Amino acid sequence: MTERMDQAETTERTLSNAEPFRPDVALENKLWFIDAHCHLDDDAYDGKREDVLSALENEGVEAVVNPGCDEESSLKAVALANQYDRVFACIGTHPHEASGYISEWEEQMRSLANEKKVVAIGEIGLDYHYDFSPRETQRDVFERQLSLAKELDLPVVIHSREACEDTLAILKNFGSSIRALMHSFNEDPKIWKELADFGYSLSLGGMVTFKNARWPKELAKCVAADRLLIETDGPYLAPVPYRGRLNLPWYAA
Repeated sequence: MTERMDQAETTERTLSNAEPFRPDVALENKLWFIDAHCHLDDDAYDGKREDVLSALENEGVEAVVNPGCDEESSLKAVALANQYDRVFACIGTHPHEASGYISEWEEQMRSLANEKKVVAIGEIGLDYHYDFSPRETQRDVFERQLSLAKELDLPVVIHSREACEDTLAILKNFGSSIRALMHSFNEDPKIWKELADFGYSLSLGGMVTFKNARWPKELAKCVAADRLLIETDGPYLAPVPYRGRLNLPWYAA
């Protein structure tokens, strides 16, 4: 996810602060969970970020994984992870930003991977819906980052939109030699079954609650419980009944 992508998809409503926090929620008998993908570094959280992060424990959020989309957002994710116990970071270049991927950033990623709270390379992948970067460049950068993750023995967080054939073709070159999470996956379950054979995992978010979201609903039925994660992909794509609002980590539950 990047802001410019998901803002375009949620233009029917403006993000609001309605019902953002519930400070009186009891911790007893709470079901703890992890938000596997939330862009807490995004500008949409400015002015509210501290309150959101302070509320995580009370809301039953054990941890939040903040992915990077480019050098700037990756560095912000690492900074947040180092500042807050419940935040963990991914570093990487989103397909939208693939044109800006340079060798110097790749070397910096090698260094950042030594940070104890950096847990994956991501989010990386292919996005043929917007084509903000040329497809050939997207594929090249995707493969380079997959190779880097393999070298560093880190999992990858993968974004794939309207590019399932090329995504699958590239991943077949790596197979079970990497650990992968297919983030906010919205493709035919037949594609998922091929990916599942590699031992990959899949995360679903608010789209499961959308009326016309066919594939996420089907995937929720067929993905093995030990391969299924939950996420928000905040700040956008809040689930029903919070659509149009700022997506908060506890909405993943």
